Amino acid sequence: MFSNRSLILFVSLLFLIAAFLKIVGIIRTDYIEIASFVLIVLGIGVVYSSMGKGGKKLLVGGVIAFLVGIELFITHNYEFSKLSNIVLPSIFFILGTAFLVLFIDDLSNKLLLIISLIFLSAGLYFFNKLGSLNISAFLNSVLSITINYWPVLIIFTVILMLLNKKNKG
Repeated sequence: MFSNRSLILFVSLLFLIAAFLKIVGIIRTDYIEIASFVLIVLGIGVVYSSMGKGGKKLLVGGVIAFLVGIELFITHNYEFSKLSNIVLPSIFFILGTAFLVLFIDDLSNKLLLIISLIFLSAGLYFFNKLGSLNISAFLNSVLSITINYWPVLIIFTVILMLLNKKNKG
């Protein structure tokens, strides 16, 4: 297992390389998109290294970093009629997901599941109330993102598999 210190070093190096490539003109992405990828990678790494170790604060922090990165990425790449209508539901979804991951980490604590379901339900309620809930448009967007970024998903999966193999062997 890798330490949080090496994870922070890796993510910082990833950000510096991406920023350098942006400045040099090799990549044409915005700094917000780079930050979103850094938060996604940081969140996944922190959650991966914290699961099953009792570090609830780190686990929640990792989930929040990951989901804020996802939200930055989505809001940067898609137009919304009112961006303010996304903030409140997102807060509830992020909290609900954080409590769900805490429950998955400690299956005996059913209260975490109940709190998660309350926050997720509130997120759905506010999303439906403030915006328009369209499942087919959402699935089309997920498919579009997956098609555009499949190499990143494959590379990240291979890195996780290699890290997992290294730690077992």
